[in-house]
Amino acid sequence: MRPLQHDRYGQSVLVGYRVLLTKIKHRLIVIRTLHKLVINKDLNEDAGCECCFIQLRMICELIGLSCLLAHSDIPETKTRSNRRLERPSDILKLLGELHEDFFPRAVRFVNKERDPVPLSDLDNAGYEYIEERSLSSLDLLDLYGLCGDMVHNGTLERAVGTEKFKSMDNVIEWTDRLHTLLKNHEIRLIHPDYVIWASLGEDHQKVEAFLMSTRPPQ
Repeated sequence: MRPLQHDRYGQSVLVGYRVLLTKIKHRLIVIRTLHKLVINKDLNEDAGCECCFIQLRMICELIGLSCLLAHSDIPETKTRSNRRLERPSDILKLLGELHEDFFPRAVRFVNKERDPVPLSDLDNAGYEYIEERSLSSLDLLDLYGLCGDMVHNGTLERAVGTEKFKSMDNVIEWTDRLHTLLKNHEIRLIHPDYVIWASLGEDHQKVEAFLMSTRPPQ
């Protein structure tokens, strides 16, 4: 794998992709902050859950938009009507029809000894896929639907009842899976020679994204 530093299409897309990924990262940090407040009894759990599910809903929408942007090499993604899509279900349906392998996949960047390496050390990086505790496109749609349920009171019976249906444990489980998916990930473009590698980095670091060529150097 090698980065393409001067590809005009790639650089314009990557700028926007980094912006969207940064927005996702900020919302993951907000969720962890709210979780700490609930754990320390400084915030009611129901209220904390509702705030977190709003952030999770935003993350679902940002992932959909980032997928649409990443696949700008497909002409159909750039029509006026498709650029106006907002709902993850509509975006993922479109992309699924255009490119079967469109969704991000969690990866672990490793050297020849399979020790972890940062994405910035691209010259020495290989990768392996992470399947456990990640998220698929169908999982994302399930989460998006759940978020809609969790930010509404529902029926009168549910609102005044004592049954607990909002849990920070559920929030953190989904958040961990999202973080696993996006911490280091790959997006395969429709052209077989190109992929996007991206990383959230640590809280104090900037996100990274590179257009990579799968062709060996000539």
